[in-house]
Amino acid sequence: MSSMVRHPMVTLSSGTQVPMTSFGTSQLRPDEVRPAIAAAVAAGYRLVDTAASYRNEISVGEAIQALPEADEVMVSTKIRGPAHGYDSTIRAAHESMERLQRQHLDVLLIHWPLPTVDRYVDTWRALQTLRDEGLVSTIGVSNFLPEHLQRLYEETGEWPALNQIECHLQNWRREEVAFHASTGIRTQAWSPLAKGGDVLEHEAVLAAARRTGRTPGQVVLRWHVQRGVLPVPKSATPSRIAENAAITDFELTDSEMTSFEVLDVGIWLGPDPRTHVE
Repeated sequence: MSSMVRHPMVTLSSGTQVPMTSFGTSQLRPDEVRPAIAAAVAAGYRLVDTAASYRNEISVGEAIQALPEADEVMVSTKIRGPAHGYDSTIRAAHESMERLQRQHLDVLLIHWPLPTVDRYVDTWRALQTLRDEGLVSTIGVSNFLPEHLQRLYEETGEWPALNQIECHLQNWRREEVAFHASTGIRTQAWSPLAKGGDVLEHEAVLAAARRTGRTPGQVVLRWHVQRGVLPVPKSATPSRIAENAAITDFELTDSEMTSFEVLDVGIWLGPDPRTHVE
């Protein structure tokens, strides 16, 4: 297995590009961030995903700046709940840039819609301003449902380029992925491996792993890619980070893809986007 597999770039509806796979940093401790990002970049990742609410932007920025490939590495971060609103979002974005040691953000997302707070449209307008001013390349959202996306479009005339949602074999999010495809939004998947466990031990996944000579985790990440979803796996283990990166040189068959449908049982790992408040 190659130790360095660069991920192909995906062109978004906005005309900007992001790598097919991002390296997630959620729940990584500050002391884990630097070695994990170094391993990720060595394995071929070129987009690191963080968020203000992860409280590791400073560590992420330091880790990237310490790399010889620093200029090649893109960063995605997110506006947290307390910063919702136009002016506060502008401030929050600049604060994230400072923590990340960046004068420009490659990707900026709204982390949660917080419909009970009802400021996500103003927050989206702030992202549009930041993009129009050249401070952000790609703007999008995270954990938004079709009803929230539809409102953004109706009130601002623009669909997000990305929506990063919980998506894995135990919750395919078929309706949301189809809605995204119909509007030009690209789906990113957080927790794409469903935190491992039962998913990686299911016979359908194991059978595909045996045929392809790959690990169950690689099979699951490849499943995401083949259905047009951009996975955001995370790990603090260098060998697992490299393994998760090596998913570009094999394919699952149609029958294997279909065999996974039995796993789609609607299990949620995270909170309900309709009621969640950060």
